[in-house]
Amino acid sequence: MIPIGTIIRIQAADRRDAQRIGLTVPSYHLLCLIAYDEAQSLTQLAAKMGITSGSLSSLADTLEKRGFARRRRQGGYRRADSMQITTEGENAMLKIHDNHSAA
Repeated sequence: MIPIGTIIRIQAADRRDAQRIGLTVPSYHLLCLIAYDEAQSLTQLAAKMGITSGSLSSLADTLEKRGFARRRRQGGYRRADSMQITTEGENAMLKIHDNHSAA
């Protein structure tokens, strides 16, 4: 079992990281998932985050507005199949990584 103090420290670090790049924690978590594996479908991303597809869509809108990610459509479908991190999103993740490395 993970000690509660460890969980609290992880949650606090996530809040600081999200704030550092101007996102909410859920939006930051989505960006992390996309950065890790762009091949995940929107349905898979929602399931991994434990949220509805509607909630995921709202988070995806936030990332798109900030320029951190974009929806990727495949085939002739109108709806997006997955998300793709942008250069701006990669730079935001690097900013967080560099901050962790310096600490």
